[in-house]
Amino acid sequence: MILLPREVNLVLLSATIDGPQFFASWLGELKQKPIHLISTTYRIVPLQHAVYRGDELLTIMDNKETFEGGLYTGWLRWRAGAVKAADDHRARVADRRRGGYEDGPVARGAAGPKAYRHQLNELIARLEGATLLPALVFVFSRRDCERYAAAIEHTLLDSSDASVVRHMMDFHLHRYGEELQRLQQYQTLRGLLEKGIAFHHSGLLPVLKEMVEVLFGRGLVKLLFATETFAVGINMPTKTVIFTGYRKYDDSTGGMRLLNTDEYIQMAGRAGRRGKDDRGLVLYLPDREPEAMEDVKRMMTGARATFQSRMSFGYDFLLKTLQAGCLDWIRLLRDSYWFKRHQMLQRQVEGELAAARDAAAKRAVTPEQRAEMLEHDRLKEAVRTSVNAARRKAQQEWSAWENKHIGPRWAEIIKTTWPFTQVIEHQIVKLEQELAAMDDPTADVWPRLASLGRMGLLQE
Repeated sequence: MILLPREVNLVLLSATIDGPQFFASWLGELKQKPIHLISTTYRIVPLQHAVYRGDELLTIMDNKETFEGGLYTGWLRWRAGAVKAADDHRARVADRRRGGYEDGPVARGAAGPKAYRHQLNELIARLEGATLLPALVFVFSRRDCERYAAAIEHTLLDSSDASVVRHMMDFHLHRYGEELQRLQQYQTLRGLLEKGIAFHHSGLLPVLKEMVEVLFGRGLVKLLFATETFAVGINMPTKTVIFTGYRKYDDSTGGMRLLNTDEYIQMAGRAGRRGKDDRGLVLYLPDREPEAMEDVKRMMTGARATFQSRMSFGYDFLLKTLQAGCLDWIRLLRDSYWFKRHQMLQRQVEGELAAARDAAAKRAVTPEQRAEMLEHDRLKEAVRTSVNAARRKAQQEWSAWENKHIGPRWAEIIKTTWPFTQVIEHQIVKLEQELAAMDDPTADVWPRLASLGRMGLLQE
């Protein structure tokens, strides 16, 4: 954006940035052009966030972001009870079989929340009956995307639509010949697509991924199992979004973590098609133990991510800039969004420092009182840390000091004024150090340039 010619106009769109005004002001100042920031604080198609309890749909958060913690906690209790009942039923069946009784198929009621395929098929049947398809199911595992898609027992397309799917696939993919058709991935996906079901993840062949997107856009995919990447960069709204879990793998930690608020908003926001639906439905159907109420509430209602600059002024930046010949790294640094945020933070620290100095001046102790209080602190520490004769001596001096400093004035200084002075002075020192470190934003770059010179990579 810094190097883009001023004549090039930009249209920028985001659903998850918190406080875009600062970014817009940076861009306007950089290009010396008016920036029109158009914000909405509501969704055109409102969302309903819900869970299923038997045949009942429980709304745990409405479009006004009012989270119903009591309903969610009640659902957790109901689910735990259903799991226990299913476990008890299985135990009884096992006991009967060990006793020589041969039961028929396990009763449907024994399926319980642990039989995830049963739950999934039951939910899809209900969504189809309530005309709440198409649905997008987010699964944070490529293997589970395919496994859950294969587990669906329903055919969601009529014969006419299935014929259209076959025709479109033959038309778009015939040029790839028999080599593509022999692939197991193609065979599996084709069989699912003819039922109105598909999966979409990074392991899918690009040509098949594009085919899924074309059919989804045409309304011929009624149920899509996809990873998080489907929520970013592809305009594929749907009527219902289903989460099989709220945790994803994080490369930085090497483990699973709960979705951030902006990630959840991005994915849930696929529900509800503008001009087609009066609301979008977001369902939670966990394939593992459900998340605690506090975690879900924090994820759904938390603050959106702050907009940070990822610009780095390391060796690669310097070498690329210098290699270009026509670029000035200092100018680039000072034109960057990072530098504008740096200036803003610098002004914040300056304001905090001025306020701290003002507060210290209003409640300052005199030089004489400071000397007395430093002696007070020294004696107090001596009593705490010394032993035997040294401790008795320190205790005597401490008592003598206290006898000399009695009355309401010294009581106020000891209990309130001096502790406040120590805290505010520590804060002032810390802010001064922070401000000194921020004074020259190019300071970290010069040592890198010197290193490049010593290595013979720079001639000047």
